[in-house]
This record gives sequence, structure tokens and C-alpha cells, in this order.
Amino acid sequence: MLTTDRFVLNNTNRLTNLFLIRPGSTLLNGRKYGSFYDLYGKAYVRDDNGNMTYNETTGLPVLSGVDDQYVGNANPDFLLNFNNQFTYKNFTFSFLIDGRFGGLVASSTEQWLDYKGLSKRSGEARDAGGVMLNGKLIDAQTYYKYISANADYGAAADEYLFSSTNVRLRELAIGFKFPQFTKAVRNLSLSLIGRNLFFFKRDAPFDPELALGTTTESQGFESFQIPSARSWGLTLRAGL
Repeated sequence: MLTTDRFVLNNTNRLTNLFLIRPGSTLLNGRKYGSFYDLYGKAYVRDDNGNMTYNETTGLPVLSGVDDQYVGNANPDFLLNFNNQFTYKNFTFSFLIDGRFGGLVASSTEQWLDYKGLSKRSGEARDAGGVMLNGKLIDAQTYYKYISANADYGAAADEYLFSSTNVRLRELAIGFKFPQFTKAVRNLSLSLIGRNLFFFKRDAPFDPELALGTTTESQGFESFQIPSARSWGLTLRAGL
């Protein structure tokens, strides 16, 4: 026996009358309204053709003057779940694949690692003698301290924003129903259940569903969160 369940959710929020950002504000970058979980920060200054601009003296990319530029939204475009259950004689097998598509998450962890020179890319830049920008070789320490804003406010937002898109095996269960061997116990089953086992797809260098906290202001931000745990368990059920 095979059963299949698919679940699709598309949730769109629009902020129209709270005036946290007023309609017509330059912060909206041409959008009519702001939305919950909008993300703002310093953005690279680009020319009319969309090319990055550079400081002629330092060779470093030019950032916006203040960290109030709209850079994206933490909300996913849609969620997609796929669940299947198979039954053969006394055995059952089921799994849940969970997908999140779209949305952004900002990482303070990556920002801090760049600042301290502990990130993989900063190490590769040191090995290469620096970072090549617009035909000019920039010292690795100078570059990463600049884009990370010394692990403070004002970092280059584009460098620390990651797609939240991910597809994972959320749950896997294998069960066995024992034949009735006593009148006192009608149903006896044993199941092996694994949760959060692995990713089929993940763009961010961490679990993008991790959040700084549970408050509204904490969504879309990751900062030295404990990695999400993989778990296995046994479940014994008895029906009298």
C-alpha cells in the first residue's frame, strides 16, 4: 500500500498601514510597500550599468553611506513538503522531505570569521597574496576588515546574505508490527525514527532555518547558533 501527501504553502505579507516605512519612502527602492522581515544594510554603490564602483585611492569597493539600503527579505517564496508511506505485510516505511524556497538569511558568524581572518575565503586570499579587485591587488586583512566592518554595524550586506533555499530529509521511519502473541496485548510495534538527517540541497554554509531568536526582530539573522541536530530514536507502542 502506498499513500502520498503533498503540501504547498505560499505566504505573502504586505505592510500597508503600520507606517514603519511610509509609502513613497526612498528606503523602499521603488517598491510600493514594505514587508515583515525586510532586511536593510549597506550595499555596494553601482554605476548606471550596474557595475560596482571602487575608491580610486584604496581600490576598495564603495559602500552606501549608511546601512539603510533594502537588500532583501527573510520570508520564503513558498514551502513544499512531500510525504510517502509504504506498507508491506508487517513492515512500514515512511519519509518526509521538506523544502524551503527563497528568502535570505544574514550571518554574523561569517562576518566575524572574516574579521578575524578565520574564514576559508580569507585564508585562501592570504595564500593568494591578497584579493584582486578591478585590476588591483588588495591586502587580504585590509579587504576583509573593510567588508566586515570589523564585525560591527555597517558591513557589506551582499557579502553576508545567503539564500535560505534548502531541501532536506526531515524524517525517516521504519517500523515493524509484531503478530499478536497474547490476548493482553493486541498491537505491538517497534519503529526506528530519524529526524533532520541530511540536506539534498543547501546554498548557505549553515542551516538557513537557524535564527538568532524567536522574536520578530530576530528572523533572518544567524549569529553563532548551535548547529541543528540529527537524531535517531526507537519507539515501542503497545495497544491493550
